[in-house]
Amino acid sequence: MYIIGMNEKFKILLAALFSLCVSSTVLGESINGKVVGVLDGDTIELLHGGEVKRVRLYGIDCPEKGQPYSAAAKKATSSLVAGQYVKLVVVDKDIYGRVVGKVLAQGGVYINRELVQRGLCRWYKRYASQDKDLSLAESSAKEKKLGLWSLKDIVSPWDFRKGEAKLRQGR
Repeated sequence: MYIIGMNEKFKILLAALFSLCVSSTVLGESINGKVVGVLDGDTIELLHGGEVKRVRLYGIDCPEKGQPYSAAAKKATSSLVAGQYVKLVVVDKDIYGRVVGKVLAQGGVYINRELVQRGLCRWYKRYASQDKDLSLAESSAKEKKLGLWSLKDIVSPWDFRKGEAKLRQGR
């Protein structure tokens, strides 16, 4: 029976830590990749280094399936980035393991802001309270009554999800 000595354990630990650092995404890192999937208005899949990363667009919350403008938000995101090479600036990682980031399309178009500016999603103040670009974009969309701001009764995606969760609990 072979017993691993302290030196070998240390080497194994270092190798494991190194592989984690290499394979994980670093906050603040910029990644260039190709958008290979649009799951909804605020979630895309990005191919980078042979790996597909699920990306949640930072600071925005698009309508959920079943809400007005959900399909329009997904369609707009698709038309802006599907099949395109983009730059992703990593901001965070969410509780679902998705990378959260700012997506810049060719020509430097800030996709997150573009969707808010068109009235297709909300500025997610809870997670991006300091993002003035998103704040100004939402103010502009509200003022012009674009997209979801043209509706009489607006339910935010986060309130919609809470309602859906309550319905599921009651079943």
